[in-house]
Amino acid sequence: MNKIKWYGALLALFFVLMGAATIYSCITNRNHLPLVSLTLPEAVEDGCCRVPNQAVQEQGYRHLFVVEEEQGAWGKEYVCREILLPNVSNEGQTTLIYADLGGLPVVVSSTEPLYDGTVVRLS
Repeated sequence: MNKIKWYGALLALFFVLMGAATIYSCITNRNHLPLVSLTLPEAVEDGCCRVPNQAVQEQGYRHLFVVEEEQGAWGKEYVCREILLPNVSNEGQTTLIYADLGGLPVVVSSTEPLYDGTVVRLS
């Protein structure tokens, strides 16, 4: 009977340590995600919206990132999706975009370079 209690206590200690390690790794991983600032696009007309100039990036082609909320393994995750912009019109402090963004928030700034599918933290 004494051996069973000892094995039970050892098993309980194992599960407590595994739970603590899982929580620690999730918190640590989340703190290392890129931090992004968002803004909502201003709808101008059907299929056209206005965003700040900082949201539009040029790396041989024009694009911007929108953020989608998805259900992850440990709760909600925010994932960047790249939107290619074939037609844009610069209007001073804003850019007119002829693309449907689906009302999703647009990334204005990020602490790290972003790619399609990057999981991010919101500021």
